[in-house]
Amino acid sequence: METFLWVEKHRPKSINECVLPDHLKNTFKEFVEDKHIPNLILSGGPGIGKTTVAKAMLDEIGATSLVINESTINSTSSAWIHGRVSQELWIYFNL
Repeated sequence: METFLWVEKHRPKSINECVLPDHLKNTFKEFVEDKHIPNLILSGGPGIGKTTVAKAMLDEIGATSLVINESTINSTSSAWIHGRVSQELWIYFNL
């Protein structure tokens, strides 16, 4: 039996399910329809839906993701992550 956090189980799975101002929802829906998400910086306080929106867009277009939370790592871990990201990108673009 799989166990999930309540917030993960009930997180919106699509942009349509997200509670957003219409102009933002329409912008994010366009990205999904085009199957292209540009580089974005989603900013704001905790709990406003930055991660939810990002995950919903990625899920809808079938993309994979690598989540890095810099605030929880130290400089040694940061160097390891940089190396790992470089390796993954190299593999991805050289398939």
